[in-house]
Amino acid sequence: MINIVDFYINIFTLIFVVFSIIIGLKMSSKYFEFKKKEFIPVGLTYIFLSSAWWGTLLSFLTVLIFGQPINKYLFVILNNAFLPLALVFWINVYSQMNVKRKKLVQVIFGIICILWELVLFLFLIVDINILYGFTDVPESDLYYSNRKIVLIIFPIIGILSALITGLLFARVALKSEDPKTNWKGRFLATAFIFFSIGAFLDALLPRDLILLVIIRLILIASVFEYYLGFFLPDKIANLLIK
Repeated sequence: MINIVDFYINIFTLIFVVFSIIIGLKMSSKYFEFKKKEFIPVGLTYIFLSSAWWGTLLSFLTVLIFGQPINKYLFVILNNAFLPLALVFWINVYSQMNVKRKKLVQVIFGIICILWELVLFLFLIVDINILYGFTDVPESDLYYSNRKIVLIIFPIIGILSALITGLLFARVALKSEDPKTNWKGRFLATAFIFFSIGAFLDALLPRDLILLVIIRLILIASVFEYYLGFFLPDKIANLLIK
């Protein structure tokens, strides 16, 4: 049985994940319109950023439909294994911004992501409890788990890397004399700040309905801000400039 707190928290999680996937696919599909391959990783970045909630969300849905959560190993894989892809795709986008030693930057982050995957699956094979501390919560069939230090290191590295490079990326647009480009920079900077705040708070705060719903709203807002940071419609731009 899912209690009322879990139900509403996961409904907002569902909204965030669905919006992330839909908007991410829409952004990647811009490749077919503009024939610029960099639009593909732009969209895939946010799709895989939302993967940190895939396992939790799928478990919620299987409890609703079948009365039981997903396998713990699948839960861990879905919540963690795809995050490195988000970082790889974003670094690909960032490195296009006239970054010196572009290949070196991509290789360094590529190595970090490969090591993360190796560590993750190694401990999955050895002992899943090294990664998570699973606990039972009264009146709920969902998994509640505390990430161990092994699973905290990479997300922190990933979030900080995305935040710093995202702000540097937005800084270029903020320096532009073109008002529309300037507004794109503001939206992009806000998107990375909102996502970073939301991700950190989601991991640190207790299971409080109001707080976690606010966090989900922050994450949902970051999705739209990220989209506007790259594809700001002329109508919205004109209103903002005026």
